[in-house]
Amino acid sequence: MLSSGSSGNCILLWRGKDALLVDCGIGPRSLAPYLERAALEFADLDGALLTHVHGDHLRAATVKKLMRENVPLHCHQKIVRHLSLSCDQAAAAIRPKLLRPFGDRMFSVGAFRVKPFEVPHDAPGGCFGYSLYARVGSGIKKVSIATDIGECDQALVRRFADSDVVIIESNYDERLLDLTNRPQDLKDRIRRVHLSNDQCAEFVNQVLARSRRLPQAVVQAHVSQESNTVDTAHKHLRTRLRHPHKPKLVQTYHLRESELITLE
Repeated sequence: MLSSGSSGNCILLWRGKDALLVDCGIGPRSLAPYLERAALEFADLDGALLTHVHGDHLRAATVKKLMRENVPLHCHQKIVRHLSLSCDQAAAAIRPKLLRPFGDRMFSVGAFRVKPFEVPHDAPGGCFGYSLYARVGSGIKKVSIATDIGECDQALVRRFADSDVVIIESNYDERLLDLTNRPQDLKDRIRRVHLSNDQCAEFVNQVLARSRRLPQAVVQAHVSQESNTVDTAHKHLRTRLRHPHKPKLVQTYHLRESELITLE
C-alpha cells in the first residue's frame, strides 16, 4: 500500500517483473521511488486497475505518465463514460488504445488474474473491488481489495473468503466522527458510503469464519485523518477478532507506504 486515504490511494503488487497498480491516486514523482525500491520502472507495469473516478484514486499526472510508458489503464465499462466528467484532465491524457474497459468476467493483466466486483459507494459509474490471483511457487495466491465501500453483505464475504491477503476499508471511528466539526450532512454521507471500524471488524470476523484457507494478513485501508487514527483502527480490530486464527494486521498511511507483505 503506497498510500491510502483521502490524500491519495495506490497499491503496488508484483511478482518478479510482472507488476500492476490498483488505483493511481498519487503523483508520478511520489510513485517513482516506490517502484525503484521494488526494482521496477514505470515501463515494467503490466497495467493499472481503477476502482472508481474520485480524485483520490485517479491523478491526471500519473495517468499521463502511464500513457507515455504504454501502460494500459483498466476500468469497468460503466466507468468509461464518466471519466471525462469526473476527471477531464486524466481523460484527455488517456490514449484510446491503452484504455481497457472490462465487464464482470475475470480477465488477465500480466501474470495476474483479475475478478472485479461492484461495491456500494457514491462514485459516478460505480465503484469496484478486485480479487487478484497469481501463481507463487506451486500454488495460487489470492489478494482481495475493497477500499471505498458503504456496506458489506454476504456476497462480499464470499468474495473475500479464502484470500491470502484481505485489504478492506476501516474509515472512521463512530465516536471520533461525532466529535469532528464536520457538517451533519457530511457525517451522514460518510456513514452511508464508508465502513466504520465496527463494520470492518465484523466483516473480517465473517470472512475468517467462512474461509477454509485463512489470510496471512489483513490490511486496514482508507483510515480517515479527521475521524479516526491508524492506532485506533488497529486496536479496534485486534480486540474484536473472535476467530482463533489471528492474521497479521497491517496498518496503512496517508502518503506513506505500509509494511511490505510477501507471499511465499
